[in-house]
Amino acid sequence: MPPHDLPSLGTQASSEDGQRKLWFEYLTKLNDRQLQSARASGITPWALFAVAAAIVYRSLPQLPGFIATPAPLKASVVTLALEIDALFYSAAAVVYLIYYCASGVQARLLTPQSRRAGQVTLWGARVAFAALGTLHFIAAPWTTSSFVRWLLVALGIWWSANLAVGIRKDLRKTREAKKHKLPLPAFNVTSIGPDLGAVVVAGLMAPLAGIAFAGLLVFLRSLGAAPAPWTMALGAATQCLAVIVVLTILLLQGISEVSRNIFLTLERDIILENLPAAEIKARFIREALGPSVGDWLKGLNQKGCAALGELAKLADSLEPQLEEIERIDARFSIERAGRAKKVLEEYDKGVAAHIDELKGFIFQLKQVSEASISTWETGILSRMAEEWTAEKDRHIGVAGRAGEVRKRLRALASPPEHQNPPTSQAALSG
Repeated sequence: MPPHDLPSLGTQASSEDGQRKLWFEYLTKLNDRQLQSARASGITPWALFAVAAAIVYRSLPQLPGFIATPAPLKASVVTLALEIDALFYSAAAVVYLIYYCASGVQARLLTPQSRRAGQVTLWGARVAFAALGTLHFIAAPWTTSSFVRWLLVALGIWWSANLAVGIRKDLRKTREAKKHKLPLPAFNVTSIGPDLGAVVVAGLMAPLAGIAFAGLLVFLRSLGAAPAPWTMALGAATQCLAVIVVLTILLLQGISEVSRNIFLTLERDIILENLPAAEIKARFIREALGPSVGDWLKGLNQKGCAALGELAKLADSLEPQLEEIERIDARFSIERAGRAKKVLEEYDKGVAAHIDELKGFIFQLKQVSEASISTWETGILSRMAEEWTAEKDRHIGVAGRAGEVRKRLRALASPPEHQNPPTSQAALSG
């Protein structure tokens, strides 16, 4: 090795070590921040578990007598249903208002770990929605107030309808993804961005919370002359709600713990496996952060352009093959027909495969459009989907017509029936 190359190698090694050090320090700070955030909140999982255990321990001795008396039990069920409605819709309104005030989130694809955690959270929410819808329908006959009764029925329908629409939408997307043999992309953003949409949703949630709270007050007031005092129903329902909230928070904290384990694992592997800076960055994006939608779209666009290029190559390959077939002596019509038929079959099969591929890309683009957090990004992606659809339709038309070449090939593939020529040049020479 020439002596003048040694300084450059030393510089490269120093730069590599510096980048590895920066990545290690960054991951270390991420882990420290998560630990400090958990400690600063003042509420640890053990503290939450202790609260839930204390509520259950205090309530257990009173439970047998409470269940044996139908009136307090039914009143508590109605109160619990209305309390859940008021709390959920109030929290949703506040969250969406905070989301509106926050800055935009960069759209990224979910990592495999985040995708699994999201599926667990989603199906947990669906089970809760189904339970809440059922709870409202069960509690509706247990009140003497017609306003509260119809309110419970309406809210039960609302919970059930949201559940049914969500499942139907996901099933439709899943079937379409399987049809195209492509994974269904999942993103860290929803169709509602921090814009007017968030304000509209908050404006919808706030009245629902007010109506649920009004229904709760009307129902508790109706219990004034009943055998079961309203304080007993309110206390039992509130304790049950507190346990549900604590268990939900513990579940969400356990799911979010997955991301911290990813950082710890990567930090450990940097030391044990002496990972280069490029591998650290690739693993951080793949396992912890997720690729950006922009980079993903670039790759998707390249695949789409490649599919269009293959379609053009297929169309260009028809004429040379036709000329080769036409050079065969016309007396060998069966051989000419067989070759023409084979060319047409291969061409049609290739065109169908590439068209299906383009349809799959358009399907994925539409998913990005639905998941964008800004109207500007949604408009761009919608236009991209429309452009891809136009290209797909144009190439379907070109492939379907196939011009004069395709007509001539079909004519060669169907020779006149009255002819009875030799099957091939070899048969004629024989």
